[in-house]
Amino acid sequence: MVLEGLQTVKTPPLHIPMERCLRWGADPMFWANVKLFISDLHSLAPAPGIESSFMYMSKPISRVHIVGTVVAVQDKARRVFYSVDDGSGLVECTHFVDEMKPQAQRVVAKLGDCVRVLGSIKRYFGRVELKVSAISVERDIHAELMHWIQVCHLKDTEYAEPPC
Repeated sequence: MVLEGLQTVKTPPLHIPMERCLRWGADPMFWANVKLFISDLHSLAPAPGIESSFMYMSKPISRVHIVGTVVAVQDKARRVFYSVDDGSGLVECTHFVDEMKPQAQRVVAKLGDCVRVLGSIKRYFGRVELKVSAISVERDIHAELMHWIQVCHLKDTEYAEPPC
Protein backbone atom coordinates (compact mmCIF):
# COMPACT_ATOMS: atom_id res chain seq x y z
CA MET A 1 0.00 0.00 0.00
CA VAL A 2 1.18 3.47 -0.85
CA LEU A 3 0.18 6.50 1.20
CA GLU A 4 -0.94 9.48 -0.88
CA GLY A 5 -1.96 12.33 1.39
CA LEU A 6 -4.55 10.83 3.71
CA GLN A 7 -5.73 8.15 1.27
CA THR A 8 -4.28 4.66 1.00
CA VAL A 9 -3.95 3.12 -2.42
CA LYS A 10 -3.40 -0.62 -2.86
CA THR A 11 -0.52 -1.53 -5.11
CA PRO A 12 -1.53 -4.01 -7.79
CA PRO A 13 -0.37 -7.61 -7.31
CA LEU A 14 2.23 -9.11 -9.63
CA HIS A 15 0.26 -9.98 -12.75
CA ILE A 16 1.24 -12.93 -14.88
CA PRO A 17 -1.18 -13.93 -17.64
CA MET A 18 -3.03 -17.17 -16.87
CA GLU A 19 -2.08 -18.72 -20.23
CA ARG A 20 1.59 -18.36 -19.25
CA CYS A 21 0.96 -19.94 -15.83
CA LEU A 22 -0.69 -22.93 -17.50
CA ARG A 23 2.50 -23.59 -19.51
CA TRP A 24 4.85 -23.63 -16.54
CA GLY A 25 4.92 -27.41 -16.57
CA ALA A 26 6.34 -27.22 -20.11
CA ASP A 27 9.36 -25.28 -18.87
CA PRO A 28 12.12 -27.77 -17.97
CA MET A 29 13.38 -25.48 -15.18
CA PHE A 30 10.13 -26.04 -13.28
CA TRP A 31 10.83 -29.77 -12.88
CA ALA A 32 14.65 -29.69 -12.71
CA ASN A 33 16.98 -29.20 -9.76
CA VAL A 34 18.20 -25.74 -10.73
CA LYS A 35 21.83 -25.01 -9.85
CA LEU A 36 21.93 -21.80 -7.81
CA PHE A 37 23.96 -19.89 -5.27
CA ILE A 38 22.45 -19.74 -1.78
CA SER A 39 22.22 -15.95 -2.09
CA ASP A 40 19.89 -16.51 -5.07
CA LEU A 41 17.56 -18.58 -2.85
CA HIS A 42 17.08 -15.65 -0.48
CA SER A 43 16.13 -13.31 -3.33
CA LEU A 44 13.43 -15.55 -4.86
CA ALA A 45 9.91 -14.15 -5.11
CA PRO A 46 6.93 -16.50 -4.61
CA ALA A 47 5.32 -17.54 -7.89
CA PRO A 48 1.70 -16.48 -8.08
CA GLY A 49 -0.85 -19.24 -8.25
CA ILE A 50 1.39 -22.24 -7.60
CA GLU A 51 2.19 -23.27 -4.04
CA SER A 52 5.86 -23.89 -3.16
CA SER A 53 7.07 -22.37 -6.43
CA PHE A 54 9.26 -19.33 -6.86
CA MET A 55 10.28 -17.03 -9.68
CA TYR A 56 13.92 -16.95 -10.77
CA MET A 57 14.87 -14.74 -13.72
CA SER A 58 11.17 -14.70 -14.74
CA LYS A 59 10.97 -18.51 -14.73
CA PRO A 60 9.16 -20.67 -12.17
CA ILE A 61 11.28 -23.07 -10.11
CA SER A 62 10.55 -25.37 -7.18
CA ARG A 63 13.73 -27.46 -6.78
CA VAL A 64 17.36 -26.50 -6.42
CA HIS A 65 20.86 -27.94 -6.43
CA ILE A 66 23.46 -26.33 -4.15
CA VAL A 67 27.01 -27.17 -3.09
CA GLY A 68 28.52 -25.83 0.12
CA THR A 69 30.15 -26.49 3.46
CA VAL A 70 28.25 -27.83 6.46
CA VAL A 71 28.60 -25.28 9.29
CA ALA A 72 26.08 -26.82 11.74
CA VAL A 73 24.35 -30.19 12.25
CA GLN A 74 21.40 -30.95 14.55
CA ASP A 75 20.02 -34.48 14.85
CA LYS A 76 16.38 -34.53 15.99
CA ALA A 77 13.90 -37.41 16.29
CA ARG A 78 12.75 -37.66 12.68
CA ARG A 79 15.01 -35.23 10.87
CA VAL A 80 18.52 -33.90 10.62
CA PHE A 81 19.08 -30.17 10.17
CA TYR A 82 22.14 -29.05 8.21
CA SER A 83 23.24 -25.43 7.87
CA VAL A 84 25.06 -25.11 4.54
CA ASP A 85 27.24 -22.16 3.50
CA ASP A 86 28.51 -21.72 -0.07
CA GLY A 87 30.30 -18.41 0.46
CA SER A 88 27.36 -16.36 -0.84
CA GLY A 89 24.96 -17.16 2.00
CA LEU A 90 23.64 -19.68 4.49
CA VAL A 91 20.58 -21.94 4.21
CA GLU A 92 18.96 -24.46 6.54
CA CYS A 93 18.42 -27.89 4.98
CA THR A 94 15.99 -30.35 6.57
CA HIS A 95 16.61 -34.04 5.85
CA PHE A 96 13.80 -36.35 6.96
CA VAL A 97 15.17 -39.74 8.05
CA ASP A 98 13.94 -43.01 9.50
CA GLU A 99 14.10 -42.61 13.28
CA MET A 100 14.79 -46.33 13.70
CA LYS A 101 18.19 -46.04 12.02
CA PRO A 102 21.24 -45.69 14.25
CA GLN A 103 22.73 -42.20 14.39
CA ALA A 104 25.75 -43.19 12.33
CA GLN A 105 23.43 -43.93 9.39
CA ARG A 106 21.08 -40.97 9.98
CA VAL A 107 23.66 -38.19 9.80
CA VAL A 108 25.12 -38.15 6.28
CA ALA A 109 27.55 -35.23 6.70
CA LYS A 110 29.54 -33.84 9.58
CA LEU A 111 30.74 -30.36 10.39
CA GLY A 112 33.16 -29.04 7.74
CA ASP A 113 32.14 -31.49 4.99
CA CYS A 114 31.52 -30.18 1.49
CA VAL A 115 28.06 -31.42 0.47
CA ARG A 116 25.88 -31.50 -2.62
CA VAL A 117 22.21 -30.94 -1.73
CA LEU A 118 19.16 -31.43 -3.95
CA GLY A 119 15.87 -30.30 -2.53
CA SER A 120 12.60 -28.43 -2.66
CA ILE A 121 12.43 -24.78 -1.69
CA LYS A 122 10.18 -24.03 1.27
CA ARG A 123 9.43 -20.82 3.15
CA TYR A 124 8.91 -21.16 6.92
CA PHE A 125 8.13 -18.08 8.99
CA GLY A 126 9.58 -15.86 6.26
CA ARG A 127 12.84 -17.83 5.97
CA VAL A 128 13.92 -19.88 2.98
CA GLU A 129 14.77 -23.51 3.75
CA LEU A 130 15.38 -26.64 1.71
CA LYS A 131 13.55 -29.91 2.17
CA VAL A 132 16.30 -32.34 1.20
CA SER A 133 15.57 -35.02 -1.38
CA ALA A 134 19.25 -36.06 -1.69
CA ILE A 135 22.44 -35.11 0.12
CA SER A 136 25.93 -36.45 -0.46
CA VAL A 137 29.40 -35.64 0.79
CA GLU A 138 31.73 -34.43 -1.97
CA ARG A 139 35.16 -36.06 -2.10
CA ASP A 140 36.46 -33.74 -4.86
CA ILE A 141 38.09 -30.67 -3.31
CA HIS A 142 37.11 -28.65 -6.39
CA ALA A 143 33.37 -29.48 -6.26
CA GLU A 144 32.30 -26.15 -4.79
CA LEU A 145 34.44 -24.16 -7.22
CA MET A 146 33.09 -26.17 -10.17
CA HIS A 147 29.54 -25.53 -8.96
CA TRP A 148 30.23 -21.78 -8.88
CA ILE A 149 31.59 -21.87 -12.46
CA GLN A 150 28.58 -23.87 -13.67
CA VAL A 151 26.09 -21.52 -11.99
CA CYS A 152 27.78 -18.45 -13.52
CA HIS A 153 27.70 -20.09 -16.96
CA LEU A 154 24.05 -21.15 -16.61
CA LYS A 155 23.01 -17.64 -15.52
CA ASP A 156 24.54 -16.21 -18.71
CA THR A 157 23.10 -18.86 -21.04
CA GLU A 158 20.23 -21.15 -20.06
CA TYR A 159 18.65 -19.14 -17.25
CA ALA A 160 18.76 -15.91 -19.28
CA GLU A 161 16.62 -17.35 -22.09
CA PRO A 162 13.06 -16.04 -22.21
CA PRO A 163 10.46 -18.27 -20.54
CA CYS A 164 8.45 -20.62 -22.73
